[in-house]
Amino acid sequence: MESMLTVIEAFARLHGEQREARLTAMQRAFAAFETQRSERADGAFNAFALLGVGTDEVKHSAFLAWLLQADAGHGQGELFLNVFLAACQPSIDLALPERYRVQTEFAGAESIIDVMVYKAGAFLLYIENKTVSPAMPDQHDREFRDLRRLGKALDVPPEAQYAIYLTPRGRPAQGESAGHWRRIAYRTLGAALDGLLPTITDAKTHSLVQDWLDTLVGFAGTWRRTMTGFSPESLLVAEHWNTVLDIIRARDTLDRELTEMLWSYEADLEAQDWWEQGWRFQRHKNRFYIDNPSWFNTEGKAVVYMGVFDFDADHVFGLKSPPFFYVYVRNGYDVLYQELVALLQDGGYTVAAENRYLIRSNLQQCATEREAAEAYPDSLRRQIVACFTQYATLIMRFDETIKQYAAAKDS
Repeated sequence: MESMLTVIEAFARLHGEQREARLTAMQRAFAAFETQRSERADGAFNAFALLGVGTDEVKHSAFLAWLLQADAGHGQGELFLNVFLAACQPSIDLALPERYRVQTEFAGAESIIDVMVYKAGAFLLYIENKTVSPAMPDQHDREFRDLRRLGKALDVPPEAQYAIYLTPRGRPAQGESAGHWRRIAYRTLGAALDGLLPTITDAKTHSLVQDWLDTLVGFAGTWRRTMTGFSPESLLVAEHWNTVLDIIRARDTLDRELTEMLWSYEADLEAQDWWEQGWRFQRHKNRFYIDNPSWFNTEGKAVVYMGVFDFDADHVFGLKSPPFFYVYVRNGYDVLYQELVALLQDGGYTVAAENRYLIRSNLQQCATEREAAEAYPDSLRRQIVACFTQYATLIMRFDETIKQYAAAKDS
């Protein structure tokens, strides 16, 4: 027995030493990464990612139009338009006048073109932009007819009218007019602008173009053939890979502990006086809700219930929007929903009144300091109990109204 205890103690000591070693390695990796990230803070922010541009054709067209406009705020004059024309297949040799106009979403007789660049009597560019979506049937033919109509109205000779199709990899236009369309690939344009970056001296313009190029890679693929090595951040991850795995496992443990903490509040709710009015606690993934069988419909589903949603590390620690408390009316009970909204507003309560939420209130997030994290469970417990107590007792005032609608589904 004594020898067994000795083995257990030795194992526990070894396990503790390994745990301390892992924690120390994790702390070193965190410190190194924070240092690396602060040194490269200029590359961590992308304006287009922040604005959620993604593959939005309208937004990409708007930025392209800004680049092509000679007197725009970028201060580069005709530079970007010349690069654009040279990247077309076949390239466009055009002597640009001193002044010209750029317009987006121009509506012709049969179509709407994404970007139009022109000067009456001199030239006309019709640019159809596709990031990921396909062209509509007859789209290119309709746009080309509109190009000819507008060119005639602007007194631009046919040889100075250009239809240009911009796509991620330069796919050809379709239809009877396909032979009249020039092609340009985002990848080709990206490569040309990437090579131009060192010559852009205005810091803000340089940063915006760089951010745009980084965004284009998401749907056009990379053109940067020289990028064969890892970034410093990636090398740091590779160097500390075992620690990274420990962090991933620790993150999973954190999510599990957050869920267990959330579910532990059931006992606190059950201790409240209002709980005796028939409430039930329902667990589901990283959230929970409570319902009342008195408000079940004929299918055995609650027509009104309340709960906590999005309770995981990303939401609790601020990478995403905060977890929230809600009171919800089941889909299909529109009249009940509107009636409860009116009753709550008459009582002076702020109502969410969207997506079938009567109440939607953010729960507190957790600061990343250790002291704040240690205090968070009790602080959150008080907030959650207060939310459920306030709104459970409030909604129960409308018990008869809810029962009436639960018995006969409205739509």
